[in-house]
Amino acid sequence: MEILYETAFLESAVFLYTRRAAGRVPAAQIARYHAEREMAYRILDPDARERRFHEVHLEWFREWGLEDRWRRIFEEMLGDAGLERLAVARPRAGVEPGVELYVGPGGGRSAVLVLAPEKLAGGEGLEAFLRHEFLHLRDMLDPAFGYEPDLLTSGVPVGLERLVRERYRLLWDLSIDGRLAAAGYPVATSREAYADALGRGFGFWPAERRAEVLNRLWCGERPSHAELVRWANDPRGVRAEKKPAPGATCPLCGFPSFEWVPEERARALESVIRAEVPWWEAGLGLCGRCAELYEIRTRQWRWQGAA
Repeated sequence: MEILYETAFLESAVFLYTRRAAGRVPAAQIARYHAEREMAYRILDPDARERRFHEVHLEWFREWGLEDRWRRIFEEMLGDAGLERLAVARPRAGVEPGVELYVGPGGGRSAVLVLAPEKLAGGEGLEAFLRHEFLHLRDMLDPAFGYEPDLLTSGVPVGLERLVRERYRLLWDLSIDGRLAAAGYPVATSREAYADALGRGFGFWPAERRAEVLNRLWCGERPSHAELVRWANDPRGVRAEKKPAPGATCPLCGFPSFEWVPEERARALESVIRAEVPWWEAGLGLCGRCAELYEIRTRQWRWQGAA
């Protein structure tokens, strides 16, 4: 497996380590590091200077055992993962620490580990964070888990994608930490904290249902990707029930409704709705607000066709 490092990540991690390792690392080593770093500044060619910065920081990154801190846990959790390459980078705006899997056109698999240099250089909770993220990666690589990211928001009404992703992540995180806790590893989030999070994210579930899911994910076998998607994407089971109920959530807009249009009126809009939401069918129900919206769109299409 090829390992790639972002130069800025290496520089930040090594520089922070020198500041936190005072008294534990020979002063001569730190002085030599700063001298090599200063020599790199004197290289006039910008590309050559950048390459030398990368080399200097990678050498000391390995010399001081910073690579071993994450790689030991990676090999412990994944062994021969079947990855072609793994890139390590620092967080940026809009990108949270964690790991992500990428599959190339030819099926080759690569991953990116986004890791805060501060945590690697001496921050608390490093091992719990890495085990949690690498177990995510192991799930994604396991065919039995059936990871299909496109399945998560398939048919989800516009505006609810983020909510569905947050619910999915909560359920998956719960399963991850439950398995780690059962194996005797420390976890960053307790079972009690997950119980509170389920109350916030799935407050419409009865308490008995939340307790059942909590126990299933914390103590039971690993769920499949499809099962987690079903809970996050359709937590009220609207699609499974195949019928609208008073106060149930409209399958299109995601808002509770007591105004369901007659099935005959819904069927008249089936073609225009299914053009955007392929899984929808009239038997699932259609709230009055969505019916009005799609009727307006139908009239607009007809006017455009007439023009």
